[in-house]
Amino acid sequence: MRMFFSVLALLTAHLTGQAATIQIDASALSVSEIKIFSVGNFSKQASVNLSPGTYLLGYVPGTTTGGAIAGFEFTVDANGLLQYSSDFDSFLQGRGTSSLLVQGIEVSIQSKLSVNEIWLQAVDGWSTQEPISARLLPGIHSLGYYAMDAEAEVAFHGVDFTVQADSTVSVASDLQNILAGHGSANLTLVGLSLTIESELASNDTRLFGVVSWSKATTNPTTLQLLPGRYGVGYLAITAASYYFNGVSFTLGQRGVSYNAEFEGLVSGAGSDTLRLHGFPVAIDLRKHAVSSYYLTAIAGFDNNASQLARLFPGVHQLQYDRNQIFDVNEQGACDLSDPLDNRIFSAGSQALLCANRASELSVETPDPAVAKKAAQITASIADADLSDASWILSVDYGDGTAQRLNVTEGDFTLSHVYEKLGQYRVRLSALDSRGAVSTAETVITVQKSVQKNPWKQLLKERLRALIEKRRKLHQQHREDCRDKMVKRLKDLDEKVRKVREKKRKRA
Repeated sequence: MRMFFSVLALLTAHLTGQAATIQIDASALSVSEIKIFSVGNFSKQASVNLSPGTYLLGYVPGTTTGGAIAGFEFTVDANGLLQYSSDFDSFLQGRGTSSLLVQGIEVSIQSKLSVNEIWLQAVDGWSTQEPISARLLPGIHSLGYYAMDAEAEVAFHGVDFTVQADSTVSVASDLQNILAGHGSANLTLVGLSLTIESELASNDTRLFGVVSWSKATTNPTTLQLLPGRYGVGYLAITAASYYFNGVSFTLGQRGVSYNAEFEGLVSGAGSDTLRLHGFPVAIDLRKHAVSSYYLTAIAGFDNNASQLARLFPGVHQLQYDRNQIFDVNEQGACDLSDPLDNRIFSAGSQALLCANRASELSVETPDPAVAKKAAQITASIADADLSDASWILSVDYGDGTAQRLNVTEGDFTLSHVYEKLGQYRVRLSALDSRGAVSTAETVITVQKSVQKNPWKQLLKERLRALIEKRRKLHQQHREDCRDKMVKRLKDLDEKVRKVREKKRKRA
């Protein structure tokens, strides 16, 4: 019996004669509509006027190679009656009448694949939890699912089988280890076995568009998959978008393969085990005041030691008291081209470090002092990192005496008595809570007596007023920054909640 139909069959010349009304009932078939080629598309129950001649009824099932037709030939004779080959008696009724009952051939399908949904091309998709039965016409069909690679290209991963007119199914010999059931009417999608072992920082590993699993509970994990090209990696989230960071590989009868550029990021070519290594990125924020931080949607860390996070190339977000976006490039270096926090730096290396900036310490040039009377020295301090509130201040007055005291942010005044006349260099040194030191110095003149200059005193008061205004503006800036960051963190938490909710519903 012929299983494939040539273009000549589709263009068969119809015999001359009066058209007859043919009743077609194909409601038992699992497809949504049928086609009489060279005539048109019809619902599965239709009345069709056909002239005497030979016709092809069926559908285009969609296969991995394309171009196939599933169906059968029938003839309308000069009397308007139906004729067809006895080979089709197992799924057709109506020979010698004007009514054609198309029952199709029942094929049972079950899946052992590690995917959530299977598609029978031209029919429908269904959950892999339960086996299904489909009524089909003779011809090539395809079973499989859709998957996405790391370049976001979506493709159908399928395996072909042929429905025979004798109600059995045939499978090519090189595919029988993937699709079992050759010679019967019962098919089982077995797939190829692939073990994936991950060293990545992400707890959530996924084959994009196919399946995901938790590294914490199943690492390594073994999957049953169809041959094809896949993307493996993880989901990274920033305040603005989502990113799939991963690499592409191909699964075939001889194991996995991938481009040479991915060697080192992954390993296992030619085997049935794919190991995910990623680039080692060192993160050290111990000079930052935060107690913990996160790679958003990937993993969290306590800020008590340098951490090593293995990551694939792509955009990531470091989340602590603000959100710092960085990109791991194809060489594994971290790119901070748009820093929100200038304490975080990478210097083109495979590391993210926190630099604790020294505080802003300044001292005014004091007025001349009188020997044996208290001299007043005014200074101010502000935290460049917006995370320190007090400092240990060391003062060398230049006359052999020193002082150590605690100061808080803003202006402060030092008082010291000089016993002798002369000029003295006063040096100030402020130590913050994470070991950064800032310094300032000035020179004070000690005289027998000092004649007050009212204009100088007025300028000094105006200068102090400006310094106080600057301090208040700086404090307001700190509060505004923190308010904005709190809002951004709340927005991000809401986005993460929605993503988790979607994931839960899909599961």
